Amino acid sequence: MTKLFIQNSNLKYHHQLAAELLQCVKASGSSQQKSANALKFPKLCHELSTEILTNTYQPYSYHHFAITEPKLREIYAPAFRDRIAQMWIALQMAPIMENQFIDDTYANRKGKGTLAAIAKVQKLMRQPRHTWGLQLDIYSYFNSINKKELLTQLYNLIYNSNLSALRQYCLANLIEKIIEQDATKLQNERTGDQYLLNQIPLHKKLQFNNTQQVGLPIGSVTSQLFGNFYLNNLDHEIKHTLKVKGYVRYMDDLFILSDSPEKLQQWKEHIEWYLTSHLQLKLHPTKVHLAPIEEGFDYLGFRVFPHYKHIRKTTISSLKERLRYFNSILDSGATSVFLKSRPSRGRWSKNGIHYAPFYTQLKAMQSTINSYYGLLSQANHCQLRKQIYHKNFGELKRYLLPNNGYYNHFTIKKGLHFNKMAPDTLCWPETQDA
Repeated sequence: MTKLFIQNSNLKYHHQLAAELLQCVKASGSSQQKSANALKFPKLCHELSTEILTNTYQPYSYHHFAITEPKLREIYAPAFRDRIAQMWIALQMAPIMENQFIDDTYANRKGKGTLAAIAKVQKLMRQPRHTWGLQLDIYSYFNSINKKELLTQLYNLIYNSNLSALRQYCLANLIEKIIEQDATKLQNERTGDQYLLNQIPLHKKLQFNNTQQVGLPIGSVTSQLFGNFYLNNLDHEIKHTLKVKGYVRYMDDLFILSDSPEKLQQWKEHIEWYLTSHLQLKLHPTKVHLAPIEEGFDYLGFRVFPHYKHIRKTTISSLKERLRYFNSILDSGATSVFLKSRPSRGRWSKNGIHYAPFYTQLKAMQSTINSYYGLLSQANHCQLRKQIYHKNFGELKRYLLPNNGYYNHFTIKKGLHFNKMAPDTLCWPETQDA
């Protein structure tokens, strides 16, 4: 591509790219960074468009913090402008990747997801020829992705697509900048609970490996997108070379079914060889689970059986801990008390919600509880949902009511209203001033 072509194309497509980036801004979720940049959106998209078209874009540093749910791990959250650039990449790349995926991979795809993956596993479990199951997990997956191999796969995908020459040029350069950036060498802003960040084992940190050659930071849109595509060739190897009929993959969690443990062991050895020789990855030595189907499997947050599924005990414990936390807020009302024991992630990890008006807090509690109960409603847990409400809701029962006899979710009781003398609190009708 000649320099003159690029310059002419820049003038022609600059406004179009800026408009596409602005659409990505609108589609992005709410965040403090988005609110802080609200008045700068047009200027930000204009500058980002110029940088992408002239190949002068450079990613900024990250927000580096730790989360504990579903497990302790480090997160590298990109700056707002970089998140918009990554969303634009995903908008271009997702349709091309979709044409390459097999039907049995379920992460980061429209119409798929964890519940669809579990439903497919259960369907395969019910087939008479599937009496044994094998679960495989890739060791330190995102931290071990080989950057050179990933770029090769993405270049082939881009340059064999029907995208215009300019889009191919911009995508290839943008992706290269993001992947080759060493997130551990930047002046990242460490946020959140530093104690949690220090508790992460060294072998689970991005900096454990040679980050110039391997590793994608968890927390980026592109990391999820590229991480899912990196195993696409493995999917085709399993389906077309090994001829496996019962196969489901969700990111780096592989589930394979067959009629004999010997056949599954042979397939495991072939998969292990392919991962090592083609993708520079290895299986997690302690997360290989081979068992008869009727015993059930821990898969994507559920204990899965052929005809039913249960929520894992850790999720139920997490819900009960959150309910205890909410009750401590309602009982004590002392901000300093519950700030010390606040959750490590989500809305309740922030200071702002703890100083918000009571009704705002109550709506946030309702939202969190309904999220957990949404998970419980996806499993066979009707009695458990009722039991938790009657035994663990405590003070919350004064404010929240189940929507029906199945306890699927909760609504705020009618009759609550603002006290005229204290608008930040709620009172009951009989205590309201006339």
